Amino acid sequence: MLLTVEQAVATLTELGLVPEQEIRDLLTRLPVEQQPKDGCALLEVLSRRGRLTKYQADALRDRPPQPVLLSNYLLLELLGAGGMGRVFKALHQRMERYVALKVLHEKAIDSPDAIERFHREVKAAARLHHPNIVAAYDADEDHGMHFLVMEYVEGRDLAKLVEKGPLTLGKAVRHIAEAARALEYAHGEGVVHRDIKPANLLVNTKGSVKVLDMGIARIVATEAGQAATQLTHTGSILGTVDYLAPEQASDSNRADHRADIYSLGCTLYYILTGSPPHPGKNAIEKIFAHRDRDIQPLQQLRPDAPAELENLIRRMTARLPQNRIASMGEVAEILEALSEQCDSGDSTDYELASTMQVLAPTPALPQTATMQVSSETMAGSRTNSLEVLERFIDGCAGLDGYFDVDEEHAIFRKGGDLGIAVEDIRSVLDARCQAKGWTRHSCVTEELKKMLEELADTGGGIGHREFDRLIRHAITHKMPRRRAEEHCLTLMLDHQWSAKESFLNRWFTRRCQKYGLE
Repeated sequence: MLLTVEQAVATLTELGLVPEQEIRDLLTRLPVEQQPKDGCALLEVLSRRGRLTKYQADALRDRPPQPVLLSNYLLLELLGAGGMGRVFKALHQRMERYVALKVLHEKAIDSPDAIERFHREVKAAARLHHPNIVAAYDADEDHGMHFLVMEYVEGRDLAKLVEKGPLTLGKAVRHIAEAARALEYAHGEGVVHRDIKPANLLVNTKGSVKVLDMGIARIVATEAGQAATQLTHTGSILGTVDYLAPEQASDSNRADHRADIYSLGCTLYYILTGSPPHPGKNAIEKIFAHRDRDIQPLQQLRPDAPAELENLIRRMTARLPQNRIASMGEVAEILEALSEQCDSGDSTDYELASTMQVLAPTPALPQTATMQVSSETMAGSRTNSLEVLERFIDGCAGLDGYFDVDEEHAIFRKGGDLGIAVEDIRSVLDARCQAKGWTRHSCVTEELKKMLEELADTGGGIGHREFDRLIRHAITHKMPRRRAEEHCLTLMLDHQWSAKESFLNRWFTRRCQKYGLE
């Protein structure tokens, strides 16, 4: 059944997403030809104006609608999905705190007893306080939907980082050492993760690792002599087969802390080589390979790896638990001791070489581009590093030729990873923008500051954020000039902004010249 405008208005008002009066005022101001013909069109209008996120508009458009509000948590965007459920970025409406909300699939919990066990385990996991573990805040239920409330961390998991090539020795060793320390602490609290894999190790914007999904871990030792509990799936294997310990495949209930050691060893192997230890054709083949075969020696794939690192991975991934290294603490100590040695070996830049193999060549910087390169960047693989950075910039530009804030931050992080000084990253980015006619958010921001000084003289009321939003709308939609003017003028009226017509005309003239709006 088609969603009507009135049904959409009632739903948005009931959920507290957009006040009814605001929607009515918007509909009154819109020209006849722009009036939404149904509820889906209204949701699209509100999404374009930034009053709803894309997920919220899509969720409410579905029949029946998908959830956008659970208890006090407003769902903003879908971050990912897996066997246990979907993970959302959400906002606690009262505390105004961003969290990660894992909404469990119904099939993940199949009985009241399982639900009770699940909540007991989440409470136990919530007591884990470690800088390298994503905190579990709460577990609750709303309208029959069970969800986990976790710390929201900005960053990328190791699986995403390896998509562009294996990590350098130094980075891989540091990341896994941090994960080992986190798991050492968890094991000391009686918690075994049982699903360690690259996707569950998140690297935040500061470069530190955070272990995810402690909320579904198994509690193997509880307080006051209580019986141990576990969250299992009848007739299924808990874990991911590429990183699964052999004993966990046969009986996940009997897997102890040594299963995490095996999985972490497989994860270390993966981020160093770009391939899982046993890349079979299907899950059954992989499970038997973990049980029956040793992994391919690391140094055959990474000749730069020291023998001590090869030996550690071999001990971590021994097929019999009793033959593995004894504890996560010992794993962390060995990795920390290897860290300095591996950092010095990063001058070979294996990550750089691997990345260059999969990227097509691009033209060199134009001769007109001015670059002042620091002595730090001149050393080692300066030329190759700059070429890789250029290619990364080209990939970020996409089709619109506009670098937003997140893309600019990603470029500077990539340059830092390649050992390029900040001023040189800025020079390369400016040169690529000059050569390709691309636009940087920060450059637009500088231009805005000058325009805002003019605006202050007119007595207008547009703030910096509002002005930036107008510019982004004009650029993103690449509208004809007349439509862009109408669009932005409507936005101004929506938010009771004011600006003299002469200033608005001057602004659009500059923007149209810069971005080719006709």
